Amino acid sequence: MSEDRLIVWLYGDLSCPWTYLVLGRLRRLEARSGGRFAVGWRPLPIAPSRSGADPEREERDGTPGSPATGSGMPDPGEFSRAGLPYSAAPSPSIASDALRAVEFARDLDEDLAGRVLDGLFRAGYAGTVRLDGREALITVCEELGLDREGLKHALADGRYDPEFERAEAEAERYGIDSVPTILVGRSMLVGAAPEQVLESVIRGALDESNGARA
Repeated sequence: MSEDRLIVWLYGDLSCPWTYLVLGRLRRLEARSGGRFAVGWRPLPIAPSRSGADPEREERDGTPGSPATGSGMPDPGEFSRAGLPYSAAPSPSIASDALRAVEFARDLDEDLAGRVLDGLFRAGYAGTVRLDGREALITVCEELGLDREGLKHALADGRYDPEFERAEAEAERYGIDSVPTILVGRSMLVGAAPEQVLESVIRGALDESNGARA
């Protein structure tokens, strides 16, 4: 990613529907921004203490909110308004492998990693395939442009475990205790922040960044 652009960091997990919703909202804003910011992805597997964020919680002062109390599911209409297909939820059993597949794609190309990330979320939640095991996941990833045999090895050899550990350490350092969490400049948004809130906070971070360079 270009260092000249603002990076909006999204910490999330494939098995979290709120992460899917926020990613869709961020992609819509990214497409309208004219390249002024880019979405950065950080894999953060859901743990018992990160069971999902209340959809209406957000923080703007750089401090985390209180721990999430439960995940639930967003209103299906929220997916439609974000331009996202939705009819089912993927099996949580494939979430860790999905995160590894995105990191495998990132080793090849950052844009490819974004396509694989978006493609896996859409495939998992649209219900177009039964994304409930490693073989199904590998087939979807192959259709998205990844080498099947190379991905099989990457999923089996544990090479991305250190990356997950780094993301966990970052989360602890920043006080992130639920997914999705979005870092925008000096602000932290916890939960499925509405698109207008995301847009306002991102615009503020861009203005601050431009002022600092002036």
